[in-house]
Amino acid sequence: MVVMKTKTIFFNALSNEDELHLIKRFREEGWECYASATKDIALKVMSVMGRDKVSIFPSTQDTPVVADKGVLFDALVHLSPDTKLRKGTSISMQEWSQVVDAYVLSYQQFVTEFLPLLKPKKSAIALVGPYLLPEDSLTDDQFDVIIQGLDGIVRLWARQLGPQGTRINAVFPGYMSFHLSPQLQPNFINKIPMRRLGTFEDLYATLSFVCGDQSSYLTGNAIKLNGGFTS
Repeated sequence: MVVMKTKTIFFNALSNEDELHLIKRFREEGWECYASATKDIALKVMSVMGRDKVSIFPSTQDTPVVADKGVLFDALVHLSPDTKLRKGTSISMQEWSQVVDAYVLSYQQFVTEFLPLLKPKKSAIALVGPYLLPEDSLTDDQFDVIIQGLDGIVRLWARQLGPQGTRINAVFPGYMSFHLSPQLQPNFINKIPMRRLGTFEDLYATLSFVCGDQSSYLTGNAIKLNGGFTS
């Protein structure tokens, strides 16, 4: 009889309650989940997962720190920073620099800081790129620069981590149903070749694949989860 070992996964930077759906789906499939969450939703996350499996993002002294628990993870997921800009407004070079820092450097820092928490072989890292949001004021070119930056980071880390058996991939979601009000959804559905918005189940299925054993030879890739949409 083969005994299946429970896989462990850590979600970093949960910033809204919707993202709890991801954790619930992984838990339903038998994953042991840990997370860091912003103060706004930390109590909600703790009520779902238990206080001993949740840290405040960024970590503070009055909350348990996941890194101190001695747990080694099969997979790490870094969620997109909750950075939003007003649509239709131009941004200064300083603001643009802040956006790049939030969307690109945070992924680099995450890999560096959390790499010691991964199991030495057959582990995976998933970096969730920025969502397409209707209120963002980034131009198509600026958004593409962010994607290219994350793509470069993933390919760089894939070369460095490959010899130790760690895979790393990025997932770039397109327009998702949980970010658009019902009133706005028809305006975007017609722009998508598959004629529907992405769902949490779509995001879960993709993350489950890149974090699981089925993708044991997949690394250094940027997966565009967008129904075929191109700007």
